[in-house]
Amino acid sequence: IFRQVCAEHQRRWGSELAEAKPEIVLTRVCDALRIAGLLRGPDARGRVLLLPTAARYRVAYAASEPGPVELLEEQAGFELA
Repeated sequence: IFRQVCAEHQRRWGSELAEAKPEIVLTRVCDALRIAGLLRGPDARGRVLLLPTAARYRVAYAASEPGPVELLEEQAGFELA
């Protein structure tokens, strides 16, 4: 799942994260979750616990400004594709 998220959204991230391999990004995300107390482990058996509280957080990207084609389509009332 994480690789899919990276593939879909990585271009919107800052240059450092946008150029990083998914494994590096995942490590940084896990580190941040641990610091926030939302991720624990791995334990002696290799298990990790992601606390349900983490589900309360989400990311949203601001819609980009419409380009000239989108503006023309909006004015024309149909798609130009």
